[in-house]
Amino acid sequence: MQNRYSLAARAASEEVVDYCEEHGIAFLPWNPLGFDPTSGLGDELVLIARHHGVTWRQVALAWLVQRSPVIVAIPGPRSIAELEEDLGAASVELSGPEFDALDRLSRVARSRG
Repeated sequence: MQNRYSLAARAASEEVVDYCEEHGIAFLPWNPLGFDPTSGLGDELVLIARHHGVTWRQVALAWLVQRSPVIVAIPGPRSIAELEEDLGAASVELSGPEFDALDRLSRVARSRG
């Protein structure tokens, strides 16, 4: 299954991700980094990224794969440097409070948008 899904674009696919997880179906988020990192959500991403010594892209991808074991994030890097950066997300382990903060902020962001 492939639908638009990211921290900033969850509304249309939240139930689909849950369904896929319940039935063991892979979910490929389309445009998984599709949001403005300078938004309020981006501020929290940057703070968490600094805490881990990584980039906001890596935190956003880490959130996706921690959201559900069926999510297969393919961010579509445009360069070797972005590919290497995106691969680094695999080593980012968000704490429960970090994951929850991003989850909460993204829900607030989508209710406004």
